[in-house]
Amino acid sequence: MLDTLPPEGRLIVECISLSSKGESRTRAIEQAAIGVDWERLFDDAAGHCVIPAVYTALAEYIDLIPPSAIKRFRFANAFNTIQQTCLARELVQVSNDLAAVGASLIALKGPALAIQAFGRVEARQSGDLDILVRASDLPEIVKVLAKRGYCGRGYEKGPLDMGFFGLFEDEFVSERGVIDLHLELLPSYFPLSRDQELIRRNAANINFEGGDVTALAPRDQLILSILHATKHGWGYGALRSMCDIAALTANGLVDWEETEDEMARLGYTRICRLGAVLAHNFAGAAVPEEVLRRSISDRRVMKLATGIARNLFPAPPLLRCDWYVPLTALEGLKRRLRYLLTRTLRPTIDDWEALPLPPSLYWAYYLARPMRLMIHHRPRLFPPRPQLTPQ
Repeated sequence: MLDTLPPEGRLIVECISLSSKGESRTRAIEQAAIGVDWERLFDDAAGHCVIPAVYTALAEYIDLIPPSAIKRFRFANAFNTIQQTCLARELVQVSNDLAAVGASLIALKGPALAIQAFGRVEARQSGDLDILVRASDLPEIVKVLAKRGYCGRGYEKGPLDMGFFGLFEDEFVSERGVIDLHLELLPSYFPLSRDQELIRRNAANINFEGGDVTALAPRDQLILSILHATKHGWGYGALRSMCDIAALTANGLVDWEETEDEMARLGYTRICRLGAVLAHNFAGAAVPEEVLRRSISDRRVMKLATGIARNLFPAPPLLRCDWYVPLTALEGLKRRLRYLLTRTLRPTIDDWEALPLPPSLYWAYYLARPMRLMIHHRPRLFPPRPQLTPQ
């Protein structure tokens, strides 16, 4: 699987893999550094959001790296440290402000996952804050965010019929950054059929930046990381997800066997095995031998994993990532049909934001959504023909 990677990809994998250590790692990095396009290496590391891990590894081999390249990585790493520290402080403050009005949040990914998995907020890249909230708390949450200078992308345009649109997800933007509000962990076409209140009761408190923040329990975090990456087809940012999975399992907080059993109960056995294979091969995740054996013996899992590996470097936003990978990873005709029909036809808040209609015309969204998807994916379905220049 790793044999198909370009030199830049092989070097990145050597830098991020937890299983790459000692003299063997030194030799591998020295060999991989030969003939590397350093501009492309930086772009790939940035695209997969693994700048901290790559910089930390490369900093030990300064003699192998052009000064301009290491300078660029050093600057990006320093910027990430500042950004993650600011995000962490903002998360703590928002959590405290919500608690003061009787509302609550569960931090998803971001700084909370960085502390949970890596022990350091700057060890992971994230560009915004994702929080899970209750629908009943939305009015108070919006007021709290407005006081902090946040403006909702769609929420403030008018009242929303949650019963019709089903899933609410909105960006709140301010000078401090972006906060994504979620009412569910995953969209309706990729459901996580778990008791939401049980997830809340199992949530863990994380202390950082002078305060406590509630985050998903480690096993729920692992399950979400695997499902979220699969939902996006293991495209851009996939290596970050693999590193998250590897780190969560390396610190002993998560048991792979229990996770596999839980995901099997949810109907996501193949997706769990796909996550195990990818995280093991690319990030050195310590997957138990029996779990890895079952995963490797699954031909569909290995076919998917091989295809994903071929498209990691470079990793443009391919239609394959958006639709083919998640659709193929789902098990059973019923689930696949549900995925296609729900994602293609069921109106979402995005449809309402693109074309705000009164409730009496909501039926029109069933016609407008397929058209909006076609427009959105048109550049991928019908890429422009290259222009021929005269000789």
